[in-house]
Amino acid sequence: MSVEERPYSVPSDVSAVQETFNEMYDEHIDNYYQMICSHPVESPSLYISVTNRCNLNCEYCYDKKSQPPLQEPVDMEPALVESIFKQINKPAYVFVLGGEPFLNPTAVESILDLCPSRVNISTNGYINNKRIDLLLKKFIKRKASGRTGMLQFSCDLGGVSQKRHTEKEQIENTLVHFSNICGRHMKIKYTLTNEDIPAIADIAQWYWDRNLFLQFDYADGAYGDGFSVDLSNDNMNCVYEFILESLHQFFSQWLNNPDNLQISIRAKVLVQHVFSGALEQINNQSPRLTSCNVLGHSYYVSPSGKLYPCHRFKNHRESYGNFGENVLEGIKQFHCDVTPTIREYCRNCMYRGLCGSFCSAIIYGYGHQSVIGRCKFIGALRDAVLTFLLDDKIRCHPQIDQFISIIKKYSPY
Repeated sequence: MSVEERPYSVPSDVSAVQETFNEMYDEHIDNYYQMICSHPVESPSLYISVTNRCNLNCEYCYDKKSQPPLQEPVDMEPALVESIFKQINKPAYVFVLGGEPFLNPTAVESILDLCPSRVNISTNGYINNKRIDLLLKKFIKRKASGRTGMLQFSCDLGGVSQKRHTEKEQIENTLVHFSNICGRHMKIKYTLTNEDIPAIADIAQWYWDRNLFLQFDYADGAYGDGFSVDLSNDNMNCVYEFILESLHQFFSQWLNNPDNLQISIRAKVLVQHVFSGALEQINNQSPRLTSCNVLGHSYYVSPSGKLYPCHRFKNHRESYGNFGENVLEGIKQFHCDVTPTIREYCRNCMYRGLCGSFCSAIIYGYGHQSVIGRCKFIGALRDAVLTFLLDDKIRCHPQIDQFISIIKKYSPY
């Protein structure tokens, strides 16, 4: 079961572009899977968990099985960080996570000192002290040598769910404080649930009123033992209309004030991966064969040094071994095991040529019931972005190329 229809109408040229990319995807996908099964990438991206400890207990967290009290607390040692970058000295980029990574600031600082590539950090923002301020200032200084990155602030303020955290004043102050340090190199990643989506415009406005850059995600069912998470037709329609209306509003606001970078970056972050991907596909006339950094491209390193395909596969797959061991054969076998499942799930999806397949860990480990809602959510984003970009009034506007070029130039990365 994949997404095979939408509850709203899109312009005919959007459907035509979608079908063109789907045909290209069908033509090339099997060769792509054969390639990644045979030749793992030489410069992978790295997901480094510096601790399995977390100071929260979020309902939708996929990582609970790896955290205390179910597992013993483990913090990554600086010596292991040094070993990682001696063996993989040119990673594509590094994503630092936990648990909550700021519970182990020593390891985070070691990564910032040693990593030659872009570094992204994911935090829940409940730890705010002078040591963290110094880390963030070091994080931002890296941009002088072309090694900047993104602070991803996973936050749920402004939401309507009564199950969300309530320390609003504390987190709001931290949001603004971190933003003052990081500027356009910080984004909010807000994980929506079904009950949030009817209020999506109000949630977004809460962050925009505070000059914060916001990206929405959707809570899937890939935690615990997995469960079904769907997206209703009304909510899918709500997402589509909100994103489309927001993009038109951003463009109109920018036309009135083209020197305001806040407007263009706000548009980019709201549909970050989708917007850039759509532009690339339209310009290059090529399908996406994967949207997953795992398929052929990454390692996850646990706090103790164990290697997995990614941070979400560790819940239901054996590790490749410990860091430093020869893992190439394990990687090849991983792709041989996983890719047929992904291929079959995405075979008839209406978004397959635009998406390139969704999270392989969820599909492989928990089945389509856990991911179908998120596939619909991302699909609505893609429909809205294409509808905006292919709108004749937008496409033929004399200043649209300038608007898009600013978005590219001033990407948060």
